[in-house]
Amino acid sequence: MKLIDLDPTQLKRLAALAKTSYGSLRHVAAGRRGVSSEAAIRIERGAKRMGLDVRRESLNAGCEMCEFARDCRRGK
Repeated sequence: MKLIDLDPTQLKRLAALAKTSYGSLRHVAAGRRGVSSEAAIRIERGAKRMGLDVRRESLNAGCEMCEFARDCRRGK
C-alpha cells in the first residue's frame, strides 16, 4: 500500500501517529517531497498501528536500497 491510497481521514490519523503534519504527508503521497529514513520508519510504524501495510522502502530511496531492510523483510 502507498500513501496515495489513503483517504484524508487516514492521512490525518497517520500524521498524528508518525509525529508529522498532515500537509507533509500529503506532499509525500503526491511525490512532491521526500522523507528521511527516520521519518519513513515512523510512518511505517504508525501505519502498522492503524492496520495498514505502508513500507518504509516505498517512502525513502535509502531504505529501498538497504540490504539490512531487504534481509529483514525476507526473514533472514
